[in-house]
Amino acid sequence: MKKTSKSVKYSSPLRDRQKKLTRQKIVSALGQQMAKEGVEDLSILKLAQNAGVSKMTIYRHFPTRKDLLQAMTAWVGETMGGGHKGNDHKASAVSSPEELVDHLANRFLAFDKSPTLAQAGIYTKAGREIRKNTFKNHTLPMLEKAFFDINALSDADAIILKKMITSLFSLETWQFFRESWGVSGAEAAEISSTASRILIAYFRSSKNK
Repeated sequence: MKKTSKSVKYSSPLRDRQKKLTRQKIVSALGQQMAKEGVEDLSILKLAQNAGVSKMTIYRHFPTRKDLLQAMTAWVGETMGGGHKGNDHKASAVSSPEELVDHLANRFLAFDKSPTLAQAGIYTKAGREIRKNTFKNHTLPMLEKAFFDINALSDADAIILKKMITSLFSLETWQFFRESWGVSGAEAAEISSTASRILIAYFRSSKNK
């Protein structure tokens, strides 16, 4: 009886590392493309040129537009969400509303570094989709952790406070301070942080009365 050969999958560390680097190169190129041009629609051809790879390579790593946007969401969450390397207030370390404020304040600094990319989250279709995914996959879990087991607040008050704080650190708030008051991201962060801490203190004290 003739033996049939079985296909054996071999995982090469070098190949896996190269695959990871290629994915990072593509996602980083997309981020830079949005930062420079604020693209409305994703152009795979232009992305391939900017990343220095072929269109086929992009489709091999990201078969669908959804896959590409999901990867971009993670990249935005790391670079624009305050969770980038070197940040002392990482999302995983947030365990209270006060720590949440410190973490979110870094977003305004990141927005200042890439204003066109930040504005793409307001004015472009692709940017809004990425922003929506970032809020769902990064911000909401961080909010739940920050407000977990806060005995001083009722569930209703916690929800209101979450909405207030995230509004104070939204892209629209950063844009308003930038255009209407001409302040930097650092100044805007300080203003929003002060307002957030006042709100937190108010809700905590009102609960104890």
